[in-house]
Amino acid sequence: MITRIFEVQGHEGQQVSMGLTVPSVQPTGEWACAVQISAGNETPQHSVAYGEDPLQALLLGVQLASILLRDVERRMGWRLLWFGSTDWGLGV
Repeated sequence: MITRIFEVQGHEGQQVSMGLTVPSVQPTGEWACAVQISAGNETPQHSVAYGEDPLQALLLGVQLASILLRDVERRMGWRLLWFGSTDWGLGV
């Protein structure tokens, strides 16, 4: 799993993690990239992005992760930082 850890602004020691799997081909022929978001004491969120090829599945997985991270910010009232910046470097 490919991971990235985010700090929570104003909450010393609190972190949110994002994980993406390497895309894998499914029995249907499409490709899947699993996404996991772990925030605080919440149960980790699991989702899957599908694409026609591995690159599309990975790019859609990154987009999905970004959406889920913004949802964490909204629900928890947090501001997530990566190396002190609100630019998470996800390119989406």
